[in-house]
Amino acid sequence: MKTSQKYRNKTIGISKAAIEKLKKHSWFGNVRELQHTIEKAVIMTEAEQIVANDFAFSKTAPKSFEIENFNLADHEKQIILKAIQKFQGNMSLTAKELGINRSTLYDKMKKYDL
Repeated sequence: MKTSQKYRNKTIGISKAAIEKLKKHSWFGNVRELQHTIEKAVIMTEAEQIVANDFAFSKTAPKSFEIENFNLADHEKQIILKAIQKFQGNMSLTAKELGINRSTLYDKMKKYDL
């Protein structure tokens, strides 16, 4: 495992029960949430193999929000603005978080007059 190599000199395995627990979990975040979950289990376990109990999941789902406006362009503009604020104007980090390249981000900023 990539994470085990980062934190240990030995290879660490994962039990079938642990894999099943990961498959059954409702992943509210993106793939980074899965990566962080596995990384935490690798760091916390002292065993040679990750077991199902090594994963502790939050029982609460992210707060939902009411959508009053179904215009995708309006939502895209707001998401871009929030991402720019989150990364304090760092366009490389903003684009990475949005899953687009910087030139696409600049095109969208021009489109929405940001």
